[in-house]
Amino acid sequence: MTTSYDYDSDRRPPRALEEFRELLRSGPLLRALVERNIKIRYKRSVFGLLWTIANPMPMLLVVSLVLTRLLSKYTPSYPLFACAGLLLWTFFAQTTTLVTYEIAAGIDLWRRTRIPKTALALATLATSLFNLLTTLVVLIVIMLIICRPLGAPQLSLLPTLLLTSLITFGAT
Repeated sequence: MTTSYDYDSDRRPPRALEEFRELLRSGPLLRALVERNIKIRYKRSVFGLLWTIANPMPMLLVVSLVLTRLLSKYTPSYPLFACAGLLLWTFFAQTTTLVTYEIAAGIDLWRRTRIPKTALALATLATSLFNLLTTLVVLIVIMLIICRPLGAPQLSLLPTLLLTSLITFGAT
């Protein structure tokens, strides 16, 4: 004699879909977390935004000066190429580091309130994306300095940012 059992978990949607729905419901929380992160970074800081923009410049100068001689015949505008790569790498590295810190600091918040587990990671990703967009000013300045016209590669910027954000979110 066989019996069929009906479990509650059979009727539940996949956990990822539940988490996504919780994130959609907690939009004001995400917005507040992103605003908090941005205010903390730039509060009482005269050079806060300038520091965000200038931070990748020393590394870019070193990499450009050292590798331009080696790669100049293969890539005529190597500083532009290096800047794009450094900005994306800095975005990835800073976001994964900050998410680890936010989750460790947010354990107490999870105990006191009901928030989706990925809310802190998504808020940190959005904050880092804001910082990345401000540092893209450096990329535009470099393009203007070396008289590089805007073209097809710059049109791929938005999909590249989206994919990098998804990869970074997945890594956190």
